[in-house]
Amino acid sequence: MSLSSKAPKKSCYMDKHITMYIKSECPSCIKAQHELLKHKINHTTYIMDNNLDELESVKEKWDHPTVPIVLRSPGAGEGPALLIGGYTELKIYFTDKLGGVKE
Repeated sequence: MSLSSKAPKKSCYMDKHITMYIKSECPSCIKAQHELLKHKINHTTYIMDNNLDELESVKEKWDHPTVPIVLRSPGAGEGPALLIGGYTELKIYFTDKLGGVKE
């Protein structure tokens, strides 16, 4: 199942799209979803409750053993998606961006 949320651009990180793989009952996943909504970030969320084999493949691909798995897709022509990490790394990502740290 996929949920998508679109919001107007607000800041330097807003031109990127976030993709997140979650489990619906995961507390960190719920916090990460709220964080994206709070910052009005364009994102797609994949709820992996019924796709555990696919979730394991995603974990292996990104070498990230837990959920959520948060990815930042660069703008068109800017290369492949980049792993942000989980909820803690997502919070740091927003802190760095809001604090003016450049990519």
